[in-house]
Amino acid sequence: MTFFKRIARSTTVVAIVAFALVAPVNLASAETISVDAGGNVNDSRPITGTGQNLPSMGATSDIWVIGPYLAPVITSYYSSGQALKDQSEVSAAALKWTRSWVKKECGSTKPAKVRACKAAAVFDIDETLLNNYETFAKADPQFTIVAADFAAANANCTTPVIAPVRALFDAFKKLGVTSFIITGRAENDRVSTETCLAQAGIVGYGALKLKPTGNTQNAAARKSGQRQALIEKGWKIGPSIGDQISDMTNGSMQRGFLLPNLMYYVP
Repeated sequence: MTFFKRIARSTTVVAIVAFALVAPVNLASAETISVDAGGNVNDSRPITGTGQNLPSMGATSDIWVIGPYLAPVITSYYSSGQALKDQSEVSAAALKWTRSWVKKECGSTKPAKVRACKAAAVFDIDETLLNNYETFAKADPQFTIVAADFAAANANCTTPVIAPVRALFDAFKKLGVTSFIITGRAENDRVSTETCLAQAGIVGYGALKLKPTGNTQNAAARKSGQRQALIEKGWKIGPSIGDQISDMTNGSMQRGFLLPNLMYYVP
């Protein structure tokens, strides 16, 4: 992980801090990243996460993929269980923070009052709720994008759920927080995406927001706009949970929770 830590610090990471979790954790794995909240907002929105994500490398609108060179490092990270540990830690932090935020925002943690308060959370799909590691690992070359492989995985629902994040999704439901799913998947993938989410036990979300047909915005601009549209309908968005910084930049949420992804970057 040293390589990724080093290049990450050259981009948006400004400080490494510890966050409190249910169980003791490796403090070096938790980072808070200050990001531009966008618009006329003067303060930044903190991100709690693993710090394992790839930097932009100057990317503007295309996905930047790591490729096969560091395949042994990536494979070790996921196969050793470290990825699952980091996913669990970020999910635990998100639940703890959201409970506190709901109590402050809605004046109660009773589910009925939280629902009436219109407290909301946002989730990404790929590398957040569902795990594409096996698809990337089996690609030729490894960790590159093979469109046919992803089309088959989506059509056949062979992308497994990320259990700690599904548990977080379910915990939000019990708390009365309405979760919205905002993804970079295309609108024409709606039926297969809804089917696969249901098979993975991801049900009861407020809405599934996909990339509109013909939309040319990058992920950061598009997703923040979709969050803002929810806010304009009266929703109060607390946490945004995703594997990319673009899942939580440009404001329209209160705190980002960044899950690990060593395989690709989406600006």
